[in-house]
Amino acid sequence: MGRFRILSLDGGGIKGTFTASVVANLENMLGAPIAQYFDLITGTSTGGIIALGLGSGLKGSEILNFYVKKGPQIFPSTGMHQRLQHTIKGLVRPKHSSTILREHLVDVFGEKRLGESCSRLVIPCFDCNAGRVQLFKTAHHSRFVQDYKMSTVDIALATSAAPTYFSVFTAQDGQSFLDGGVWANCPVLVGLLEAMFILQTNPAEIDVLSIGTTDAAFDISGRRRIGGLLSWSNTIVSVLMQAQIDAAMAQAQIVTGKRLLRIDAIAREGRFRLDDARQIAELSGLGAYHAKLMFGEVAERFLDAPADPFIPFHKI
Repeated sequence: MGRFRILSLDGGGIKGTFTASVVANLENMLGAPIAQYFDLITGTSTGGIIALGLGSGLKGSEILNFYVKKGPQIFPSTGMHQRLQHTIKGLVRPKHSSTILREHLVDVFGEKRLGESCSRLVIPCFDCNAGRVQLFKTAHHSRFVQDYKMSTVDIALATSAAPTYFSVFTAQDGQSFLDGGVWANCPVLVGLLEAMFILQTNPAEIDVLSIGTTDAAFDISGRRRIGGLLSWSNTIVSVLMQAQIDAAMAQAQIVTGKRLLRIDAIAREGRFRLDDARQIAELSGLGAYHAKLMFGEVAERFLDAPADPFIPFHKI
């Protein structure tokens, strides 16, 4: 196939505002849709929603606007008393409403199906019934005869059904799915394996742009090292996600050598949380800064010429 470019988008809840801002600002400087410069896009959870948006032909600015306008409704910010109530509620029920998320996704995607994507997509999630990983894929191989018929909204809900934050997503056929972040929060290896073993691409021809959702500097305090549940609290989720990202990036580096570029921001611990919409403006500004900082290298490596048009094997 020759040169092959992959765009990989991490999970991270409302922190996807950072990712959307990076994409929107790269497009603004480029003056063209970024999706047309990549041969494959993979995204998990909030990154999956962004990937589906790009595949549906949305501009980066439209996706960013979704986070800015709808984020506070999906993840409502409240006073200290209300947040305490949310925390207590979260002990027995999801903290946020999947119904509200669905309504806003329908506003964006309508009745579109995965098969209408203008880009090759791979979207990770987890099948609760079968107890196995699941990948939703466009029809970029002759064997892929089912997923392309699925609703874009359903796939977005499946990949973003983060445990404790949203309810498990259950499709009309009874299949139930969890957030892809439980196993591939950074889907860079998902994209690499798809390119190498499904699309038969030589690893030497693959270049990957990976965009994160901000990370905190790694630190496990002495109190946490000897503590129990109260000491670790929500920190354990961050540690597991960061360890997963680090492992995926390290393995991807082995496969690609220097053909892997990462855009992310290091923030102090607790500065940004998965469901704190009060930081949307700051996340957007941080994404704009990193897009401008990295644009020269991104443009040179990924944006010099459009990719070949995606022609699916099966169509809606």
